[in-house]
Amino acid sequence: EHRTSNCNSHKTYHCMACNTSDHASSHQECPEFVQKCADLNSRTPNNIMPYFPTSELWT
Repeated sequence: EHRTSNCNSHKTYHCMACNTSDHASSHQECPEFVQKCADLNSRTPNNIMPYFPTSELWT
């Protein structure tokens, strides 16, 4: 175990959420990340709005 700044292996990945070496933890198509986003969106209906409502009349 070592810090990222001390890592010599820049081409190997490991996802802490999935505990797999298929992708990096920051990969946006990580199955765990996608599931957590879906769970959050189901609890927060405003997240699925295509536009953000504002009080400005011109919008």
